[in-house]
Amino acid sequence: MTLSPRAVRVFMDLFRRLFLVGFIAGCRSPPQAVGFGVSSELVNKATAWMARISTWRTRPFKRDVRLELQSPDGSGNDGWYDPDLEVLTLVDRSAAYSADIVLVHELTHALQDQHQNLGVGVRQPRSKDAELAWRALVEGEATLAAAELVGFDVTAHLSGAHGIGNTEQEATLFTYMVGAQYVASLRREGGWATVDAAWLNPPDSTAEIRRRVFGSQAPASAPPTDGPHSAPH
Repeated sequence: MTLSPRAVRVFMDLFRRLFLVGFIAGCRSPPQAVGFGVSSELVNKATAWMARISTWRTRPFKRDVRLELQSPDGSGNDGWYDPDLEVLTLVDRSAAYSADIVLVHELTHALQDQHQNLGVGVRQPRSKDAELAWRALVEGEATLAAAELVGFDVTAHLSGAHGIGNTEQEATLFTYMVGAQYVASLRREGGWATVDAAWLNPPDSTAEIRRRVFGSQAPASAPPTDGPHSAPH
Protein backbone atom coordinates (compact mmCIF):
# COMPACT_ATOMS: atom_id res chain seq x y z
CA MET A 1 0.00 0.00 0.00
CA THR A 2 1.35 3.40 -0.99
CA LEU A 3 0.63 6.39 1.24
CA SER A 4 -0.14 9.75 -0.25
CA PRO A 5 2.30 12.61 0.43
CA ARG A 6 -0.30 14.20 2.72
CA ALA A 7 -0.73 10.98 4.72
CA VAL A 8 3.05 10.70 5.08
CA ARG A 9 3.24 14.28 6.40
CA VAL A 10 0.44 13.61 8.90
CA PHE A 11 2.13 10.41 10.05
CA MET A 12 5.53 12.09 10.44
CA ASP A 13 3.98 15.01 12.34
CA LEU A 14 2.25 12.60 14.72
CA PHE A 15 5.49 10.67 15.20
CA ARG A 16 7.40 13.86 16.05
CA ARG A 17 4.74 14.89 18.57
CA LEU A 18 4.76 11.51 20.29
CA PHE A 19 8.55 11.47 20.36
CA LEU A 20 8.67 14.97 21.87
CA VAL A 21 6.13 14.09 24.57
CA GLY A 22 8.06 10.95 25.47
CA PHE A 23 11.37 12.80 25.49
CA ILE A 24 10.05 15.53 27.80
CA ALA A 25 8.50 12.97 30.14
CA GLY A 26 11.77 11.06 30.26
CA CYS A 27 13.75 14.20 31.06
CA ARG A 28 11.39 15.44 33.76
CA SER A 29 12.93 15.01 37.20
CA PRO A 30 10.96 13.16 39.88
CA PRO A 31 9.30 15.16 42.66
CA GLN A 32 11.78 16.61 45.12
CA ALA A 33 12.04 18.86 48.15
CA VAL A 34 12.06 22.59 47.45
CA GLY A 35 12.37 25.58 49.73
CA PHE A 36 13.31 29.23 49.98
CA GLY A 37 15.69 30.21 52.74
CA VAL A 38 16.50 26.55 53.31
CA SER A 39 20.03 25.25 52.86
CA SER A 40 20.79 23.14 49.81
CA GLU A 41 22.09 20.48 52.20
CA LEU A 42 18.68 20.17 53.87
CA VAL A 43 16.88 20.20 50.52
CA ASN A 44 19.14 17.44 49.20
CA LYS A 45 18.69 15.41 52.38
CA ALA A 46 14.91 15.73 52.20
CA THR A 47 14.92 14.75 48.53
CA ALA A 48 16.99 11.67 49.32
CA TRP A 49 14.59 10.74 52.12
CA MET A 50 11.64 11.17 49.76
CA ALA A 51 13.14 8.52 47.48
CA ARG A 52 13.67 6.12 50.39
CA ILE A 53 10.19 6.71 51.80
CA SER A 54 8.67 6.15 48.36
CA THR A 55 10.50 2.83 48.03
CA TRP A 56 9.56 1.81 51.59
CA ARG A 57 5.89 2.66 51.07
CA THR A 58 5.85 1.36 47.47
CA ARG A 59 4.17 4.48 46.15
CA PRO A 60 5.57 7.61 44.50
CA PHE A 61 5.42 11.22 45.52
CA LYS A 62 3.21 13.02 43.01
CA ARG A 63 4.44 16.56 43.62
CA ASP A 64 7.39 18.45 45.07
CA VAL A 65 7.37 18.99 48.84
CA ARG A 66 7.88 22.56 50.01
CA LEU A 67 10.14 23.03 53.03
CA GLU A 68 10.27 25.91 55.48
CA LEU A 69 12.58 26.48 58.43
CA GLN A 70 11.34 28.17 61.59
CA SER A 71 13.07 29.36 64.74
CA PRO A 72 12.03 27.72 68.04
CA ASP A 73 8.78 29.25 69.28
CA GLY A 74 8.47 27.57 72.67
CA SER A 75 5.77 25.14 71.55
CA GLY A 76 8.03 22.11 71.80
CA ASN A 77 7.25 20.98 68.25
CA ASP A 78 10.23 20.01 66.11
CA GLY A 79 8.28 20.01 62.87
CA TRP A 80 4.89 19.57 61.26
CA TYR A 81 3.22 19.16 57.90
CA ASP A 82 0.31 21.43 56.99
CA PRO A 83 -1.94 19.59 54.50
CA ASP A 84 -3.94 22.71 53.65
CA LEU A 85 -0.85 24.72 52.67
CA GLU A 86 1.13 21.63 51.61
CA VAL A 87 4.14 22.93 53.52
CA LEU A 88 6.54 20.98 55.74
CA THR A 89 7.95 23.16 58.52
CA LEU A 90 11.05 22.19 60.49
CA VAL A 91 12.22 23.89 63.67
CA ASP A 92 15.88 24.84 63.48
CA ARG A 93 17.14 23.24 66.67
CA SER A 94 17.25 19.47 66.25
CA ALA A 95 20.36 17.33 66.32
CA ALA A 96 21.07 15.27 63.21
CA TYR A 97 19.46 12.03 64.45
CA SER A 98 16.28 13.61 65.80
CA ALA A 99 16.09 15.88 62.75
CA ASP A 100 16.04 12.81 60.50
CA ILE A 101 13.24 11.28 62.57
CA VAL A 102 11.17 14.45 62.25
CA LEU A 103 11.97 14.81 58.55
CA VAL A 104 10.99 11.23 57.71
CA HIS A 105 7.84 11.43 59.83
CA GLU A 106 6.64 14.66 58.22
CA LEU A 107 7.63 13.65 54.68
CA THR A 108 5.51 10.54 55.18
CA HIS A 109 2.60 12.84 56.02
CA ALA A 110 3.27 14.70 52.78
CA LEU A 111 3.15 11.42 50.87
CA GLN A 112 -0.09 10.47 52.63
CA ASP A 113 -1.58 13.83 51.75
CA GLN A 114 -0.70 13.46 48.08
CA HIS A 115 -2.54 10.15 47.93
CA GLN A 116 -5.28 10.41 50.60
CA ASN A 117 -5.72 14.17 51.12
CA LEU A 118 -5.30 14.99 54.80
CA GLY A 119 -6.78 18.48 54.52
CA VAL A 120 -9.15 19.86 57.13
CA GLY A 121 -12.76 19.09 56.32
CA VAL A 122 -11.98 16.10 54.12
CA ARG A 123 -13.28 13.64 56.70
CA GLN A 124 -16.25 14.02 59.02
CA PRO A 125 -15.88 11.24 61.61
CA ARG A 126 -18.98 10.19 63.51
CA SER A 127 -17.37 10.81 66.89
CA LYS A 128 -14.23 12.12 68.54
CA ASP A 129 -13.26 8.54 69.29
CA ALA A 130 -13.48 7.71 65.58
CA GLU A 131 -11.38 10.79 64.83
CA LEU A 132 -8.73 9.58 67.28
CA ALA A 133 -8.76 6.16 65.63
CA TRP A 134 -8.19 7.78 62.25
CA ARG A 135 -5.35 9.84 63.74
CA ALA A 136 -3.75 6.58 64.87
CA LEU A 137 -3.70 5.40 61.25
CA VAL A 138 -2.21 8.70 60.03
CA GLU A 139 0.39 9.15 62.77
CA GLY A 140 1.02 5.43 63.11
CA GLU A 141 2.16 5.05 59.52
CA ALA A 142 4.46 8.07 59.79
CA THR A 143 5.89 6.82 63.09
CA LEU A 144 6.48 3.37 61.58
CA ALA A 145 8.41 5.02 58.75
CA ALA A 146 10.66 6.78 61.27
CA ALA A 147 11.11 3.52 63.17
CA GLU A 148 12.09 1.41 60.17
CA LEU A 149 14.04 3.98 58.18
CA VAL A 150 15.78 5.93 60.95
CA GLY A 151 15.66 3.58 63.92
CA PHE A 152 13.15 5.35 66.17
CA ASP A 153 12.31 2.94 69.04
CA VAL A 154 8.53 2.54 69.17
CA THR A 155 8.50 -0.32 71.67
CA ALA A 156 10.30 1.78 74.28
CA HIS A 157 7.22 4.00 74.45
CA LEU A 158 4.52 1.34 74.26
CA SER A 159 4.37 0.73 78.02
CA GLY A 160 3.09 4.25 78.48
CA ALA A 161 0.56 3.80 75.71
CA HIS A 162 -0.92 0.53 76.98
CA GLY A 163 -2.81 1.96 79.91
CA ILE A 164 -4.79 4.60 78.05
CA GLY A 165 -6.18 7.19 80.44
CA ASN A 166 -7.62 10.64 80.11
CA THR A 167 -4.73 12.96 79.32
CA GLU A 168 -3.59 14.54 76.08
CA GLN A 169 -0.17 12.96 76.55
CA GLU A 170 -1.72 9.49 76.62
CA ALA A 171 -3.79 10.34 73.54
CA THR A 172 -0.59 11.32 71.75
CA LEU A 173 1.10 8.08 72.81
CA PHE A 174 -1.91 6.22 71.49
CA THR A 175 -1.98 7.84 68.07
CA TYR A 176 1.78 7.63 67.51
CA MET A 177 2.95 4.48 69.28
CA VAL A 178 -0.11 2.24 69.30
CA GLY A 179 -0.88 3.58 65.83
CA ALA A 180 2.53 2.41 64.60
CA GLN A 181 1.89 -1.07 66.00
CA TYR A 182 -1.55 -1.05 64.39
CA VAL A 183 -0.17 -0.22 60.94
CA ALA A 184 2.62 -2.77 61.35
CA SER A 185 0.02 -5.40 62.24
CA LEU A 186 -2.03 -4.57 59.15
CA ARG A 187 1.05 -4.84 56.95
CA ARG A 188 2.02 -8.21 58.44
CA GLU A 189 -1.44 -9.47 57.63
CA GLY A 190 -1.48 -8.61 53.94
CA GLY A 191 1.27 -6.19 52.99
CA TRP A 192 0.71 -2.56 52.10
CA ALA A 193 -2.51 -3.53 50.31
CA THR A 194 -4.08 -4.17 53.73
CA VAL A 195 -2.92 -0.76 54.95
CA ASP A 196 -4.32 0.85 51.80
CA ALA A 197 -7.64 -0.87 52.51
CA ALA A 198 -7.64 0.67 55.99
CA TRP A 199 -7.24 4.10 54.42
CA LEU A 200 -10.31 3.42 52.29
CA ASN A 201 -12.25 2.08 55.28
CA PRO A 202 -10.66 3.60 58.42
CA PRO A 203 -11.15 2.07 61.87
CA ASP A 204 -14.37 3.24 63.52
CA SER A 205 -13.09 3.27 67.09
CA THR A 206 -9.99 3.21 69.24
CA ALA A 207 -11.24 -0.08 70.68
CA GLU A 208 -10.79 -1.70 67.26
CA ILE A 209 -7.16 -0.58 67.21
CA ARG A 210 -6.48 -1.62 70.80
CA ARG A 211 -7.91 -5.09 70.21
CA ARG A 212 -5.63 -5.63 67.21
CA VAL A 213 -2.52 -4.37 69.02
CA PHE A 214 -3.07 -5.66 72.56
CA GLY A 215 -5.49 -8.54 71.97
CA SER A 216 -7.15 -9.79 75.14
CA GLN A 217 -4.96 -7.45 77.21
CA ALA A 218 -6.40 -4.33 75.61
CA PRO A 219 -7.15 -1.70 78.29
CA ALA A 220 -10.83 -1.28 78.96
CA SER A 221 -10.76 2.50 79.28
CA ALA A 222 -11.00 4.68 76.21
CA PRO A 223 -8.52 7.39 75.24
CA PRO A 224 -9.43 11.00 76.02
CA THR A 225 -12.16 12.34 73.80
CA ASP A 226 -10.49 15.65 72.96
CA GLY A 227 -7.56 13.93 71.23
CA PRO A 228 -4.38 15.47 69.84
CA HIS A 229 -4.18 18.39 67.45
CA SER A 230 -5.94 17.94 64.11
CA ALA A 231 -2.95 18.76 61.89
CA PRO A 232 -0.39 16.00 61.34
CA HIS A 233 2.78 16.31 63.44
